[in-house]
Amino acid sequence: MMQMPGTSFNVTAKNWLRAALLGACTLALLPHGTAAQGLFSSAITVNDRAITQYEVNQRALLLQFFNTPGDAQQNARESLIDDALRQEELARYTIALTDEQYDMALAEFAGRANLTPAQLLANMGQLGIDGAALRDYLRVSVLWRDYVRARFNSTITVTEADIDAYIARAATASQGMEILLSELIMPLVPGQEQQIQQLAQQFSQLTSTAAFSDAAREYSVTNSRANGGQMDWVPLANFPPGLQNVLSAMSPGQVTAPLGIEGGVALLQVRGLREGRIANASVASVEYAVMQVPSVAAAERILPTVATCDDLYTHNLQNADVTLTRQSVAPAQVPAEVAPVISTMNPGNIIATPTANGATITMLCARNITPPQGLTRELASNLVRGERLESRGDRIIAELRANAVIR
Repeated sequence: MMQMPGTSFNVTAKNWLRAALLGACTLALLPHGTAAQGLFSSAITVNDRAITQYEVNQRALLLQFFNTPGDAQQNARESLIDDALRQEELARYTIALTDEQYDMALAEFAGRANLTPAQLLANMGQLGIDGAALRDYLRVSVLWRDYVRARFNSTITVTEADIDAYIARAATASQGMEILLSELIMPLVPGQEQQIQQLAQQFSQLTSTAAFSDAAREYSVTNSRANGGQMDWVPLANFPPGLQNVLSAMSPGQVTAPLGIEGGVALLQVRGLREGRIANASVASVEYAVMQVPSVAAAERILPTVATCDDLYTHNLQNADVTLTRQSVAPAQVPAEVAPVISTMNPGNIIATPTANGATITMLCARNITPPQGLTRELASNLVRGERLESRGDRIIAELRANAVIR
């Protein structure tokens, strides 16, 4: 179903064509020249380039054919203004598209819908779209893409981290489960282990989110304590399989049994479970670092100097009393004393927990997602490059708009 410009009802393609024909008959009854004057008069002027109402109407029909959301007429006006600015910029470099290049672009475009160029143009013609409207659209699009690539491609660098981020983003584009948690992590202070374990047992029986938040503010050692231990939505897939099963079976307000971690004890309270953006593709591996330092004071000096896991090596080399372990393992192989801590972290997050012999620094380095089927690292690199080139092109258009006379 497609919506006619300027109407509030939907019509089928056949009815739309019938309505167009009826409109043409109506125009024939108008005083001589009135329809033509209205259609081919200037609707927009971009610097010295006039855009007619006919061009606006045709671009609106074309955008509807592409299922572009929003107001078709307004989208058409904005699209044509941008194209006029692109053409003006391209003219400075005398860039043109040959007929052969256009035929290749048209064949590629039609092929995306499993159509031949002739079939595509026939389908569009049934909806009153002039083939020239598509030609103008494609010519500017192809020339602009090639111009931006030639101008900026050599200035764009795509790193391995960029590729990882793109794969993770692509893998999390489908629906799955997300969980909303509050955390409470207490250090097992030497000489007070029994009391702390008893407190943890008491907190595990709480059902009130307010009471749990109060306890987190008073006893937790994580940064989230200032917010009562409350965290944002995280993918359930971040957690080891066993803990996933436990958390997904819990009701809002319930708290896990005390979870033993390095030098402390952790509790998680479920506040919500929902369908959300999470990786249907599994987490392939989790990379994390654990550093043992001689004191809490030493940990407090180290934390502000660490932005990535690589930064930890400097402290490891400079201090003989510091030990560092860095691992990349499957989620199920993350040690039980580490899993509850890093499962709620984003890459780059770091935490220090007091221990009997000093403090433990735990940092999540990376959470590597299994790429969706067909998405290779080379393809991901090309797609990242394409996004950045498009962004450069958008910036040029924004600058041209700022300096143009549009009325």
